[in-house]
Amino acid sequence: MKTGIIDEPVNYSKNEDDRLGIKDYAHALKTFIENTETPMTIGVQGEWGSGKTSLMNLLWKELEGEKKNTKLESVWINTWEHSLLKTPEETLISIVGDITNQISELNPKNTNFTKLKDTGKKLFSGAAKFAAGMASGVAGKEVVEDILDSKAENSIKDLKKTLENFIKETVEDTDNKEINNITKLVFYIDDLDRIEPRDAVKVLELLKNIFSLPYCVFILAIDYQVVVKGLKEKFGDLNEGNEREFRSFFDKIIQLPFMMPLGTYNTSDYVISLLKDIDFLEPDTSQDNKFNELVKQIIELSIGSNPRAIKRLVNNISLMNIIDRNDANSNSGDIDNYKILLFYVVCCQVAYPKIYDLLVLNPDIKEWNEELAFEITQGKEEKDEKFN
Repeated sequence: MKTGIIDEPVNYSKNEDDRLGIKDYAHALKTFIENTETPMTIGVQGEWGSGKTSLMNLLWKELEGEKKNTKLESVWINTWEHSLLKTPEETLISIVGDITNQISELNPKNTNFTKLKDTGKKLFSGAAKFAAGMASGVAGKEVVEDILDSKAENSIKDLKKTLENFIKETVEDTDNKEINNITKLVFYIDDLDRIEPRDAVKVLELLKNIFSLPYCVFILAIDYQVVVKGLKEKFGDLNEGNEREFRSFFDKIIQLPFMMPLGTYNTSDYVISLLKDIDFLEPDTSQDNKFNELVKQIIELSIGSNPRAIKRLVNNISLMNIIDRNDANSNSGDIDNYKILLFYVVCCQVAYPKIYDLLVLNPDIKEWNEELAFEITQGKEEKDEKFN
């Protein structure tokens, strides 16, 4: 018996099912990337847990096809991994170093290969020196300036020119049979919303400054709200007066904003498939339309369509299902009604814990009245619209 659902992005390279119904969106993005002019930056926007990484995984598979598509070379960067136990400056240097190294491996015969490889080593060496300087109490400002200052020798400005020459020669090298089909480089920048918002904004700015190059397409998994938080020090709290500055910053970096289609997810089918996975529902039978409609309504009014929130809910259901099976007095009536009721109660517990607590104290809902309401709220809802 399966008892839990792990919270991992869908790995489409292992032929995992497209349960949320996002394949059409991935295919549309694939067509856009194949035909777009460059440089191009696509922002995959959505709240944490909305499926951004799953969409990017599917897009990677779509672009590679049955066999590796040599026309589009892919580079994947997980910013969260680069930020672990690092300062913001180290994180920036580490990310740029990783991208530089991955690009350099595309074409060892390129005349800029040695210079680009050496630059990547210097970036990682600089990150190490910066870390050592910080650890010993010595300011690492000089190291950071040497790498990030556009006026310094071997700086970002120099790196950008080296990258531009390397990529141009790689794409336009018709004599190299191993790489002469490459037309674009596609960079997937994941988990920006897992690092500090101000650091995420710095990463966005740096990537824009360095990699706004011909033949390059960047796909950034980022929530606009993270950008808002990251720009707070620069613009202050978001309000009607400065909203344009926040939006202008975002629009300058992102040429194609793509919102995760939470509203179009096939939520009820997704939930029911997961409930079958944990043996809450029979795996070889499908419930009737009325049952499915009830599941959909309960989800919409409680958990919503965020895949991560749904997985957490299903794990709660799984635990309750195990407890229920150990109770000899349970399931005495209509099994479908019983499961719907249990499903509703757990949704209520997760989404509205205060109402669930009230259900535990006073489970006879038919007896709820104005007197009970006043006992709980002390009449605050009459004066406080937000509280109401």
